[in-house]
Amino acid sequence: MRNTILLLLYVTFTLFHSSALPATTDGSIKPGIIAHVNAYGVINHDIQPLATTQNPDIVTGEQRHFSIRQMHFEHITKQIPALLGTRFGFSCELYSEELDGNVPITLVITHPEMQLPDGRTLTEQRMTIQALFRNGYANRGSAYRLDKDYEVVTGSWTFSYYINGKRILAQSFELVSPGQTERSGASE
Repeated sequence: MRNTILLLLYVTFTLFHSSALPATTDGSIKPGIIAHVNAYGVINHDIQPLATTQNPDIVTGEQRHFSIRQMHFEHITKQIPALLGTRFGFSCELYSEELDGNVPITLVITHPEMQLPDGRTLTEQRMTIQALFRNGYANRGSAYRLDKDYEVVTGSWTFSYYINGKRILAQSFELVSPGQTERSGASE
């Protein structure tokens, strides 16, 4: 039954979105990776990381690891209040017939210029995360918490996932002054 549903979903996706899928040299459709954002917005502040690792490529130098099950969205919105302590991000599903097991994903977060205490400026942060593919599916999520004063910069922030150098997903947010956010329901 599950295989029938998957086949039906795949055929439906191929029929309606075949132009978005890469073609092989013989003209047939190659499925590649399908990504779908499930939820996005402001995330519960009370979650604690499962682990923390050092990462010099991000502004705080620490990369925190959470379970996707811990991500509870307080507000579904793309407008994020630019306040210390605010955590925002997204959860998603990834599908690929070709991937299995732990697959490295490069997460690139672009944002307005941050002026670091040491005088450097920063507009991009990169880190490697893992997606565990089982039976062609993986659940994943990414979040950012505004921990330092210099991180609280208004403007466009984009989270992008790359596998083997190919962007498979992008989710954008607009960080705005706290009085400018729409807190009722989903906002684009």
